[in-house]
Amino acid sequence: MRGAATLALDGALHKVGLMGTERSRAESRWPRRDLPAALVALGAAAVLAFAVRGVALQTNDSGSLIFITAGYLAFWVPLIAAAIVVRNRKWDGRGRVRWTLKPIDLLWGFGAGLVLRVVASGIEMLMRGSATLPIMSVPIGVSDSQRILFAISLLVVPVLVAPVIEELFFRGTLLSSLLRTGASTVMRVMAVAVTTVLFAIPHALQASVVLDAGVNFVTTLVFGAGAGVLAVTTKRLGAPLLAHIAFNGALALTVLV
Repeated sequence: MRGAATLALDGALHKVGLMGTERSRAESRWPRRDLPAALVALGAAAVLAFAVRGVALQTNDSGSLIFITAGYLAFWVPLIAAAIVVRNRKWDGRGRVRWTLKPIDLLWGFGAGLVLRVVASGIEMLMRGSATLPIMSVPIGVSDSQRILFAISLLVVPVLVAPVIEELFFRGTLLSSLLRTGASTVMRVMAVAVTTVLFAIPHALQASVVLDAGVNFVTTLVFGAGAGVLAVTTKRLGAPLLAHIAFNGALALTVLV
C-alpha cells in the first residue's frame, strides 16, 4: 500500500510539474503571438490614416478640424485595440514593460523629455532653420474663438492624448512583444531599435514636404530611442509616457507663448 501511495504521489507531482511546464511554455509564447497582432494594427492604422488624408486632399480641406480629428482617430483606434488585446493576455509578463508609474518616474520622465526636446530642437534648427512646423503656427487673421480652439487642440491632442496612446502601443505593447525573458543586451537594443524606427515612420509620413518629413523622422528617432531606453531600463511605462508629455509639451509652449 505504501509503495502504491508513493507512486501515486510521484505521479501527481510529475503531472503538476508537466502542467506547470506546459503553462510556462504557453505563457512564454504570448509575446510572440502578440507581435504579429501589433504589426497588423500598425499597418491598419497607416492605411486608414492615408485614406483619410487622401480624401482631405481631394476636397482641399486637409487643414480643417474635422479631417485633422478623423486622421488622428483613424491612426489611433487600431493602436488602442491592439493595446487592449495584448493587455488582456494571460501570459506571465516577464520582460514586458508594465503599465505602471512610480514617483521616481517623474524625475526620469520629465528630465529625459526636456533633454530630448533640446536635442531635437537643435536638429530641427540645423536641418530646417526652425524648431516648429508651419502648420503648428497660430493662424493669423482668425477670430478669437478659433484661436482658442487651435490652442486647445495644440495642447490637448499632442501633449496629453497622443503620448498616452502612442506609449501604450509602441512601448507598452510593441516593445513588450519584442522583449524576451533573459534576452541579451544585443537583443534588447535591437528591440528598442525596431520599435523606434516603426515609431518614427508614421510621424515622418505626416509631413507633406520632403524636408519636414526628414526632420520629423530624425527627431522622432531621437525621442523614440530615449523612450525605449527608459522603458527597458525601468520596465515601466511611466517614465517614457511622462517623457513624451514633456517632449511634446515643451514644443507646444514655444508655439503658444
